[in-house]
Amino acid sequence: MKWILPSLLAGLVLWAGASTCRADEPTGGNLVPDEQLRAVLLELKQHRTGSADALTEDDLKNVYVLHAQGRGIKDLSGLEHCRNLGEARFSNNAIVDVGPLASCKKLQSLDLAHNQIVDVAPLGKIEKLQYLNVEDNKIASLTGLEPLVKLNSLYAAHNEIASLEPAAQLTGLWTLDLDHNRVSDTAPIAALERLTSLGLAHNEIESVAKLPRGNGTFKTYLQGNRISDVAPLVAMAADDANGEKRFVTFWWLYLGGNPIAQDDPSQQLAELEKLGVRVELELDR
Repeated sequence: MKWILPSLLAGLVLWAGASTCRADEPTGGNLVPDEQLRAVLLELKQHRTGSADALTEDDLKNVYVLHAQGRGIKDLSGLEHCRNLGEARFSNNAIVDVGPLASCKKLQSLDLAHNQIVDVAPLGKIEKLQYLNVEDNKIASLTGLEPLVKLNSLYAAHNEIASLEPAAQLTGLWTLDLDHNRVSDTAPIAALERLTSLGLAHNEIESVAKLPRGNGTFKTYLQGNRISDVAPLVAMAADDANGEKRFVTFWWLYLGGNPIAQDDPSQQLAELEKLGVRVELELDR
């Protein structure tokens, strides 16, 4: 009979271990810790399968489009399992860490506007991204986004960005919106000649000597800066008018709220208009 007790104890230990393993296995709760994000994913699962059972990794692999605007989401943990995610919208939440999205290699469109994001570097690993919106966050640097050579639209207005150096590598950009930041030097993006829209309104720009030249329709928003001399813009327009004629007659130039808009003794604005540039002096942007 002495062997019965040790055997029973061994059996209980094995059973307890098995129970512990089952408790640690991924369920809806520990696979996606954020309750609000989990609720969105469960809604997707129920719509797709008719089941509201706990989420599994297989469920997350079947998420291709995820719209979760204004849902109170704070934590994106678990989305690293959404390997087939192609489009995601997370605007108006309380997200700080975007690290889990770095594993979503198929993402092409990502909206993270109006959150609490500080570091965008993890997004640089999503090399298929074509559209990225990180407006109204707490971003001080675009460092880490350099690998996103397929990106054609970057919206990062209302942040604390000072340097455009990382954007110099984003040669596929059509739209770059950096309104309401701390940019003073535009030289790093002077070679981005695919741009059709450049937003630099309400920054700290004094010199426009180095701005990208457009190709076709081109809108340049420079309202609310410290620009007093637009002679470089006149020269840019004249060069194009007398040369390739790529953009000058399709150029919308917004200069309201700059010193030059109030005092233009050299008639530089008139010269721009004579060359075909559409000069707007409204401050709104």
